[in-house]
Parts: sequence; C-alpha cells; structure tokens
Amino acid sequence: MLNKYIRKAKTLKTINQWLKAGIMENGIKYESLSGTPQGGIISPLLSNIYLHYIDKKMEELIRNGKPIMKANPEYWKAYTKKQHHNLSIDSEINLNPNPRIEYIRYADDFIIGIKGKHHESERIKTQVLKWLEQDLKLVVNRDKSKIVKATKDTRFLSYMVKVNPTNKTRKKKTTKNSLNGQVQIQIPKDTTRDYGKEYGWTKNGKVKHDETLASREALEIIRTYKSITLGIIRYFCLGNNLAQLTHLYYLAEYSCLKTLARKWKTSIAKVRRKLRNGKTWGIQYNLKNKTKVDSWDKLDWEKIKRMRKTKGNPDVIINRYLYQGRTTLTSRLKAERCEVCQTENIPLEIHHTKTVRNSNWQSILNKQTIALCRNCHRKRTNQQINDINQNKKKRMIKIHS
Repeated sequence: MLNKYIRKAKTLKTINQWLKAGIMENGIKYESLSGTPQGGIISPLLSNIYLHYIDKKMEELIRNGKPIMKANPEYWKAYTKKQHHNLSIDSEINLNPNPRIEYIRYADDFIIGIKGKHHESERIKTQVLKWLEQDLKLVVNRDKSKIVKATKDTRFLSYMVKVNPTNKTRKKKTTKNSLNGQVQIQIPKDTTRDYGKEYGWTKNGKVKHDETLASREALEIIRTYKSITLGIIRYFCLGNNLAQLTHLYYLAEYSCLKTLARKWKTSIAKVRRKLRNGKTWGIQYNLKNKTKVDSWDKLDWEKIKRMRKTKGNPDVIINRYLYQGRTTLTSRLKAERCEVCQTENIPLEIHHTKTVRNSNWQSILNKQTIALCRNCHRKRTNQQINDINQNKKKRMIKIHS
C-alpha cells in the first residue's frame, strides 16, 4: 500500500525506521511488537496514506447521494397564504432515491452521517467494513462500529454529535421531517471530571493542589495551568454548549491558587489578596527592566467563539515552562545560553547530572540540572553513559577477585 502511493525510497525508509523505533518510558526503551505506538507522530501520517482508499470510496457514495432537487408545489401554495413560516415546509423536494451521506475522518477515526432509512445505513456499514477488512486487511473494532440514531448522542473526537429534532411530527406532507434539525457538536458533561482527574486537580470529588508544581516558581505555576486550560478551551471552542467549560475553568483556577498557597504555606484567601490585579489576580515579573503581570483571565465567550475562525497559534513561551526540572532553571532557560560552551540564542535542553532511569517524576524534579545546547547535551550524556559502564566493570572485577 505504501509503495503504491509513495515513490521516494528515503520516505519509505524513514517510515520503516519509525515503525521499528519502539517507545521510551521512564528512561527505559521498549520494542514495538506491532503497529505504531499510541500517540506517535507517525500514526496520523500512515492513517492518511492507508485510508486514502476509503476516502476515495466514500467520495463515490457521497456523489451518488447528492440531492437532485425540484421545487415543492406545497411550499409555494403556503407561501402565497403566508403560512410557510408556521408549517416549516421544504422549498424543494429531493428526487434522488439514494441516501444523502456526509463523511468526516481524523487519522484512523471516522464518522458517517446518513440521511436515509435504517436498511440503507446497514448496507453502507457492511460495504465500508468490507473495504476495511477485505481490501485493506485491517482489524475493525466491531463494538465501536455501530449505527446510532441521529437524535441520540454519538461520541466523536471527544465531542458529542447529535441532531436536534424539530418540535413537529410528520403528520402531513407540508411538515418537515424531524431529521431536518440542525447538527450540533456538544461538549460532554463528564469533560470537567475527566480532565480534573487527568491533571490531578481533583481527588475524591474535591479540588486539590498539584504537588509536582508546588516547588516551582509562581510564574511557572500560573503559566502551566493557563497553558493546559487554554489548550482544552481551544479544542472545545467548536462546541454549542460552551458553558460546560465554566466549571473546568473554575477547577483549574482553584487548583492553581491551592498550589500557590501550598508553595507559600498560607491560605487561598491570602494568596488571592496578595496577587489581586483589578477584578482578577496575577503574578508580577520583570522583563527587560519592566514590571509585567501574568493575569488569570476571566472567560470571554466572544473571544472563544473567535477561535473557531482563526488558525492555531501555539503558546511557545508558555509551553516552554511545562516540563522543566527545577525552578532555579527558569532564569537560565530564559537566558538561552548554554552553560558549557556559552553559545547564545539557541534552543536549550535539560541535562540531569545523575541518571533519571527508574526514577519517578518527583525525584527527577529534585535532581541537579543544567541547561545545555544539543551538542553539549549529547557529549555529556555519552560521557555519563561511559562512566556508568566503567563503574560496572570495576564492580565486576572486585566481585571476581
């Protein structure tokens, strides 16, 4: 399949290397048994290449189901009587007997919308499964591959997709079908609970501080929380029920304040009073001899809606603080200078002077770290590995002697 769509040998070689690369967890490498690791950056690329066949097949189905419209005489009768607003009449009638189809795919996850009868949905499902299993030799999860009525919730890419039915039933030919309701994508109600658990903001239903951040600088703490919440909001900005994000934003803010209170060994009320900045609160910091404030912004619904129309703009400055070692490392990273060769204005990497293999996250935070350029980091790491091997040999000699 890859040879069919890719002619460049170098690209095929790179993909092959990715498939055999394995994964690294807690400093230990694990070999890949089959496929690509979940979340691997090669996975979407391979999905787009491999499932291009399905995209082409679905294009044919969509073309065949394209509506062939003609004017609805009942609509124009009602129009002359000024009743069309009350009757919700379709202005046109579809003459195409084939079902109308919509198809959306993201990597290896896709959803098919069908405006037609149930037996037509069964026929299309059988056809798609045949393409996947027989033509592409893929293993399909039958439990997740199912037909769901459009008015019921369907989860897709962490959203809930559904069609809101109209209030009218089809009692006469001048009333719209219930499936003419608008398609909505909604934020699931359990989103707040799930993200609260994932990021450690809640425990047993109560908001808690983040122990892994309590030892870091205050500016780093607030920027870490803001980066996470902004990423979640940007992802769910397409939802029709944005109010679901209100509680999640509250959890993040309260957990952030609790973490700062833990750091300074005081109460949340005193932290809020100390950091008050107008109607909100924030952390002061100096940049180029100027005092600035990184504030915890209030939710702006219009700003969130505008995110739907703009392209992504990753927060490079904020994200740079997410996975640092110790808080004392912040100023050195901001200086963008290698601590060995003194080269300036280059990307830096964090080097742990002691091995982090088999260490948990909290112990890694407490280890001594230095900021190095890529070349110096590689040299230091190689030297560290050589020293470890030398020590092992010495111990072996002592044991045998």
